[in-house]
Amino acid sequence: MKTFTILMMGMLLSFAGFAQVVPNGDFEDWETGLFGYETPVDWLSISSLIGSQDVFKVSPGYTGDYAAQLIPATFMGNPDPVAATLTTLFPVNERHGSLSGYIKGVSAGSDTLSILVGMTKDGDPIGWGFKITTQEITDYISFTAQIIYDGGEVPDSAVILITLGRSDGTAHDGSTYTIDGLSMSGSSGIDDQSTVFGLVMPAYPNPAENSVTIPFELKHPDQGSLAVFDVQGKLVHSESSRQYATGLNEIVLDITSMKKGLYFYNLTPTDGKHMCKTFIVK
Repeated sequence: MKTFTILMMGMLLSFAGFAQVVPNGDFEDWETGLFGYETPVDWLSISSLIGSQDVFKVSPGYTGDYAAQLIPATFMGNPDPVAATLTTLFPVNERHGSLSGYIKGVSAGSDTLSILVGMTKDGDPIGWGFKITTQEITDYISFTAQIIYDGGEVPDSAVILITLGRSDGTAHDGSTYTIDGLSMSGSSGIDDQSTVFGLVMPAYPNPAENSVTIPFELKHPDQGSLAVFDVQGKLVHSESSRQYATGLNEIVLDITSMKKGLYFYNLTPTDGKHMCKTFIVK
């Protein structure tokens, strides 16, 4: 399962079910997949491509007749369930401020429901947000994932990745969550940019194996804190606020204890306006 996250991100970038809003975000439209399973139109379930089913049409939904239920499944002779996944990629032409929707369900063991939204420009990530939960939810509740941008660019695509399981790609029997009514809302404007950060640079090397360097430029001396999250939105590393100088600064992060996969990091100065970027541990 070490290449699970990288595999999913590659599948996301090659998926071409486009719409002007969250495609089939109410999960009302379903079609028969390659192995005879019903799958939501404009969404991709990786398990459904290899002969297993981890996404199910259930009724009633919160906003209509149907909703999408995720249940980790076994496949390819593996006796243990693997994380359930559901993804979509679609074009956008504005800086949406949040992803919202409705969820209910239950977690078994340490399984986590993660709903990740990423905003990209020419294939490069420029913003992201997430919702995670392990809570038992009997009836539908609403959620909102605020999207944080690292600059003033307008994205041209949005990616939604929904997973149920653990960050290493495994899962437990008994976990199940139902999703419905996904929509993009709000707007994030230029005023949301930090007045502290100057040039925003990507982490290097990327992918990285033992350590990764996070460079950033400040317009004036300021304090900043660092938080690193895995693809399920779990905090895996944090550094408390410390003082940085005007100009170029670097944080060298030891990643030898991190599992292989995609990670997001936030740098937050005193004005509270995050800079968010990504790196991959190989």
